[in-house]
Amino acid sequence: MCRLPADKSVTAGQTEILKAVFPNAPDSARDLDSFRTINRRMTMTEVVSRCGLPDGLSGSGYYVFTYHLRDGSFVNLTAAGTDGRILYANHLDAKGQGDAQLR
Repeated sequence: MCRLPADKSVTAGQTEILKAVFPNAPDSARDLDSFRTINRRMTMTEVVSRCGLPDGLSGSGYYVFTYHLRDGSFVNLTAAGTDGRILYANHLDAKGQGDAQLR
């Protein structure tokens, strides 16, 4: 069994689904500065065009798109779908503790 938190584990199925949903996504951003311009008026499709393909997908009803950063931290973006506006954007440290909420 995987000992990583759910937000940090990725399955091949998730990756394939994300690639199918966002077929023209650029390489994924791996530093927090790339996410500083995200705002609640943006859709997940707009975020992906700017920050690349997410590393993981979870959720039910609302979707949590996860990006793993080089420093071990990660960014979780919550939206009602790919064309729904961003509801939450959080930066979490390597232990999963929130250290800042993105705007």
